[in-house]
Amino acid sequence: MLLKPLLTILLSSFLGHNPLVQKPISSHPSYESNALAPLVCPIENDKNRSIMENFLTKSSWSTERVETFTSHLSVSQITVLNDLNHASACSSFNHIYEEALTEDNGLGEPANNVTYYKVDNFYFVVISLRKSDDPEVITMGLSFIDIYSGYQKENLVEAYAF
Repeated sequence: MLLKPLLTILLSSFLGHNPLVQKPISSHPSYESNALAPLVCPIENDKNRSIMENFLTKSSWSTERVETFTSHLSVSQITVLNDLNHASACSSFNHIYEEALTEDNGLGEPANNVTYYKVDNFYFVVISLRKSDDPEVITMGLSFIDIYSGYQKENLVEAYAF
């Protein structure tokens, strides 16, 4: 049965082992390209938007908001990073999160949804597991939210896995 080996691969990859073949970033479906220039910023998806909004509004995240000095932020301040206004930030995050962007789920599909947000002066990177196109495959694992005070690696404020 395909399910058990796939779960093993998915769990191994989130425990720091990556037995999967990696794809170059340019082949990741979160990136659209045209003849002129490929997009640098990943495209937002509903799951990551929900995670971002929950972090800012749900009482279950209140301690983490206090720890990261983000209690004053609101959903109305969320901006999805885009190529026109945030290409440098996206390029920097693409380098930091290259593995999450290129990871394969073992079926030739991207393993993760990755989205970059700016809220006031903070940057958020949200990573969630991408549901397989194959309805027979169950995807399980952790999601991540990383908070930065700038868009360089050394600006990491805090990282959460849940």
